[in-house]
Amino acid sequence: MLNKDTLNKFTKEANKGRSQFCVWMYTYNNFVKHQEKFNSEVKDWLYPDDEAIKNSCKYKNFWDITIPSLQHWRILSVARLIDPPYFGKNISKENLSIHYIKKLLEDDSLKVDIENNLNKQKDFIKSIKEIRNTLLAHNNIGENNNVIFAGVENFFKSLNNIILQIKERYPNLKDCNDINLEYTEKLSEAWVKEIFEKII
Repeated sequence: MLNKDTLNKFTKEANKGRSQFCVWMYTYNNFVKHQEKFNSEVKDWLYPDDEAIKNSCKYKNFWDITIPSLQHWRILSVARLIDPPYFGKNISKENLSIHYIKKLLEDDSLKVDIENNLNKQKDFIKSIKEIRNTLLAHNNIGENNNVIFAGVENFFKSLNNIILQIKERYPNLKDCNDINLEYTEKLSEAWVKEIFEKII
């Protein structure tokens, strides 16, 4: 049976994944917007280190690490939300995922609704799982497929609708949190904007 603590923990993880996506998106968009400025005054590494560093691309090495790191974390966060309910077949090792939440529900029609909702996101979900499993978690040699299908916004809206449905059907869960989609995005946008205003 699903309880408040479990649903709130799952929602917290979903909020974290949504935040990571928004921070990555606004960071990447701002980086692209100011890329010309960051790339100005480049000198070859024929100069002494301190001179070369001073005249290299602005924040050289920082963006090359930060943006992919944000990208990796947002993919991993989403992938964890759609993991199977258990690690392998070991039911003592639960994964806090939407499939684990679904398994705890006693309402069969709600379970079908959730599965139908997730099936609408199947291309996006499949691409996230493949990238996590092949490129991020295991460094598969020769793996060239690094395309994430569009749909992350729809995925989080869908996930939020599922949480709202659960809260509506189970009166004991009505006070649980949901994914505050709009607030999370606005907050992320404001933070990233403030950081870029300080570094430009």
